[in-house]
Amino acid sequence: MSAIGLYSCMDVSSMVISRLPCLLMHGQQAHQSLLANLTKPGKQRTKAFGRLGLTFGLGFVFTPLLSKLSSVMGFGERAPLLTAVAICLLALALLCFFIPDRNQAVKQEEEEEVIKGETSVASVPNINMSSLTGVLKRPNVLNLILQKNAAVAPALLIFSVLQLDLINRFSITSSGNSLLQIFIGVNIMMTNTVGISWMRSKFAEPVLVRLGLSAFIFTYVQFCWFHHLWQLAPMMMSMCFAMTLVGTVADSLLTSAVQFEQQGIVLGISTSMNSLVRTFSPALAGYLLQSYGIASIGFIGGLSTSAALLLHLLQPLVRISPASPPPTTNQEQGEHLLTFSQENKKGL
Repeated sequence: MSAIGLYSCMDVSSMVISRLPCLLMHGQQAHQSLLANLTKPGKQRTKAFGRLGLTFGLGFVFTPLLSKLSSVMGFGERAPLLTAVAICLLALALLCFFIPDRNQAVKQEEEEEVIKGETSVASVPNINMSSLTGVLKRPNVLNLILQKNAAVAPALLIFSVLQLDLINRFSITSSGNSLLQIFIGVNIMMTNTVGISWMRSKFAEPVLVRLGLSAFIFTYVQFCWFHHLWQLAPMMMSMCFAMTLVGTVADSLLTSAVQFEQQGIVLGISTSMNSLVRTFSPALAGYLLQSYGIASIGFIGGLSTSAALLLHLLQPLVRISPASPPPTTNQEQGEHLLTFSQENKKGL
């Protein structure tokens, strides 16, 4: 809907209105929730989230290629919008016909239990301030959210003005920007396919978080002395490596730290903080770029990520029991709570 509206807009007002459907765009959170329901906590879930990040890298690679191809085929400068509509319709068809509706299956199971005379004690929690506060009080949740966003937020500031800075200082063209996007996409793909799978088999998830935070610090320090175009290659490699490690592993740990029915809520909280930063990042990053240069954003990123790493070292992640599907009977609920209590004592 947004792409169609943007294709049809004739002035600034209609362009702003065309952006309103983007308020309902929560694809990443929805796909992560679906993967969390289909995978086990730990290595399997981390690898699954990594493969989801692979699609993010593919988007960086093929988006400029498809945009250029559709433009030169004679459809004009708005042709990429029509391409986006076609891709979204394809994704919608895949969702409707190939991904089962798990909520409908659960509802049918509950109806069968009622027919058999069994009462269900599990229910979907209401989303309110009380439930949000309860999720944040779970072990590791607030700690992980702070660490993730303290490291990722400055990267969002950099990405929002990086193209403008490259044009102003190095006179980079649109073709050069497309090559940069492809380079970033290839690095994200390699990290998500090979890097995450291999490193998760060798290291525990808290170790991967520390490695990701350290890579972020290295990247932000390099931005403080960014004077030559060739520096962009190692910086983007370490940036993609850091974002993949911290983002993927943190989301996997977050879903493992809450109950089965709270996984969508905790992913929503984490994603909403990123969305808040994306909202104000163009204005804030533009002001910093104009007043102090891109080195100022690197300096802020180095400080915030160092604080996140210090928090990680001073308050280590607690080992907790993995989230499991909610119990459906009174007996299963009692066994679930007993097992959860025993595993928490072992973790502590």
